[in-house]
Amino acid sequence: SRPGSPRMDAKGRSHGLHRVHLLNVPRDSDWKDVMDFLRPAVAPRFVDVSGDEGVAGYAFEEIARRQGDFAIVAIAAIAEGESIRIGVGGVAGKPEIRNWDILADNDLDEALNSFAWELGDNEDIHASAKYRRQLVRRVGRRVIEEARKCRS
Repeated sequence: SRPGSPRMDAKGRSHGLHRVHLLNVPRDSDWKDVMDFLRPAVAPRFVDVSGDEGVAGYAFEEIARRQGDFAIVAIAAIAEGESIRIGVGGVAGKPEIRNWDILADNDLDEALNSFAWELGDNEDIHASAKYRRQLVRRVGRRVIEEARKCRS
């Protein structure tokens, strides 16, 4: 395989480029506990439990009509240093990600508003485009603040 491309096994499954970050894992957990946790969903080939404490804060929230329904909007954020990375699903035709360097609190609302408008006018029977944009603004702020708070 080419450098940077995923490795393929005999069944055509790729390995090597997918990562799972688990949060709030008890400190006394070891790699076997994590393997057992992941095994029903994936076949992990490598587990690193060393952690990156103090480096970044993570947060995720989704809005759905009922527990277990598909999300109307899903938002994830990573706060690392002064930069923010935010991902939004359910608003545009595909999930979208933005990276913002050194974004002051008073500029956050403007950045989220611009991002919400850039995502387009996707609406369906579950939510209007206006409602989805409003969720990006309000929930986006909440998720970013949580990610910043979780960062040490």
